[in-house]
Amino acid sequence: MTKEKDIVVGIDVGTSKICTMVGKITSKDVEIVGMGLIPSKGMRKGMVVDIEEIASCILDSVEKAEKDAKFEIESAVIGITGNHIRSFNNRGTTIITGPKFEITESDKRRALNTALKIEIPPKYKLIHSLIRKYIIDDQEGIKNPVGMFGTKLEAEVHVILGALTALKNLIKALNLASIEVNDIVLESLASSLSVLDDEEKEEGVVLIDIGGGTTDVAVFINGNIILSFVIPVGGETITNDIRIGLRTSYKNAERIKCNYAIAMEKLTDPGSYFFLEEGSDKIVTAIGLCHIIEPRLLELFEIIYDKFEKENLLNLIPRGLVLSGGSSQIFGIDEIAKSVFSMPVRIGNPKNFISEVDNLENPVYSTTIGLLLYYINYKHKIEGFKKERKKITFTLINRIKEWFSKLIK
Repeated sequence: MTKEKDIVVGIDVGTSKICTMVGKITSKDVEIVGMGLIPSKGMRKGMVVDIEEIASCILDSVEKAEKDAKFEIESAVIGITGNHIRSFNNRGTTIITGPKFEITESDKRRALNTALKIEIPPKYKLIHSLIRKYIIDDQEGIKNPVGMFGTKLEAEVHVILGALTALKNLIKALNLASIEVNDIVLESLASSLSVLDDEEKEEGVVLIDIGGGTTDVAVFINGNIILSFVIPVGGETITNDIRIGLRTSYKNAERIKCNYAIAMEKLTDPGSYFFLEEGSDKIVTAIGLCHIIEPRLLELFEIIYDKFEKENLLNLIPRGLVLSGGSSQIFGIDEIAKSVFSMPVRIGNPKNFISEVDNLENPVYSTTIGLLLYYINYKHKIEGFKKERKKITFTLINRIKEWFSKLIK
């Protein structure tokens, strides 16, 4: 096996699958040169429930990717999700006192420093602090305040926290598989890099990433993430509904979901049916299956709709919804989302990469490809993280320093 300095590795440790990707950094994109995709065991709703089992699965995925890429994997960027994720917005203010009230880098730094004075609960750790916007004398929509004039500068950041125990368990599982963690990235943030256009983020768009155990939601306006949250409902929930509704095994329910699932009754053929199990004479109608799936998807989208309505966001996302993740492949899921939101909906396939591996333009791979793109976009921040990765728990002050470093470069 060989080692190359321009190689980056991303690992999506999901509830239903583990995907390891090896990418080579090019001048514009990332070239994917290897992948290891295997079923996941030991995770539930995005969190570790059996550390030895998930470590073994990670190792299998990594070894498969190593063989494919002919590259020895020692470290990786890791995606994280789960109901333990917490996010909120925080604002900081500074008064401009310089000559002619012209805003300087120092003023910008002070405003951000104030915004990042956050009291983090003892059982949580900072994952991301992302700039939302700057405000000068109550004028919003400012991208870079330096060089502008004003008497008061405000900075608003979007803060994402993760439960300390969840982070420790995930990192330990990776360490048991002989993988060092370069950085931990919120999965919806990673996916956004592979499926959303800059124009969509600027005008207002929502990413809904429906994974195996969770659904990750991120809202982008004026190019920045302004809201994110995780719902503990995903494709695994739908499979379990089918298992209970049809009184069959989980494995068979998953097969049925992958082969026959339709999101809305109006999209089904009234005469269509399939056999409950291979070799069985018991039949299930397409409409009967839809009666199981449709209520769950409606519930999921209505939870998201209610959240947006509460946050007064429905009129601020003209580009609508982009659905990604494995369960976004359910036939007609875009139509059911349109029926709830009454706005444009598209399925988000990953892009901004080239590949020697076939069939990667699939929403299943959105997060993993996004992790590779995250490394390219935030490489200098990750280098800072690597220096302190052995601590496992990282401090707020180090994250603030990394954040400021990214802002000034």
